[in-house]
Amino acid sequence: MLYCVNRQPEPQVITINPIEYKFKLALLKHKYNEAEMMVKTGQIWGEAFLWYMYTKGHIRLLDLSSIENVTHRFMLSLEIGELHIALGAAKQLHHEECWRKLAQKAILYGDITIAETCYQKSKSYEKLSFLYLITGNLTKLRLMLNLHKRRKDYAAWYTNALYLGDVK
Repeated sequence: MLYCVNRQPEPQVITINPIEYKFKLALLKHKYNEAEMMVKTGQIWGEAFLWYMYTKGHIRLLDLSSIENVTHRFMLSLEIGELHIALGAAKQLHHEECWRKLAQKAILYGDITIAETCYQKSKSYEKLSFLYLITGNLTKLRLMLNLHKRRKDYAAWYTNALYLGDVK
């Protein structure tokens, strides 16, 4: 509690919530377990808190699934490599750019199934064909060949035929 005098010289009592400074003090003293407990119990939260955690490099302490802003959840989970959380957020956002970013990160982390899903959602058929080629998934590569034939995309059809060694 803080005792002070307002502009009309009257005494006033202000109740101070010590959670924020206790949290920052715990981070400063490297007491990450204590800070993590404050986050998990929901004692501290908000946009300013997210920004503080991001700028100080303590994103891993966050419970990303509880972030309500889907764009923030996507970007933060993508940055720390939580691809499954980013996939859920991308499904809610339905932006082609999100699918591309997630596919790129999934390839970097070696998660082929998420990369495949992202390429399908973003309609990056050339990249999807190449993914099937490097993973040796020839049955899906044949499906891509037929897809390009139906779409009358002759350049992609020819490329897939070359990948399969099936140039007629």
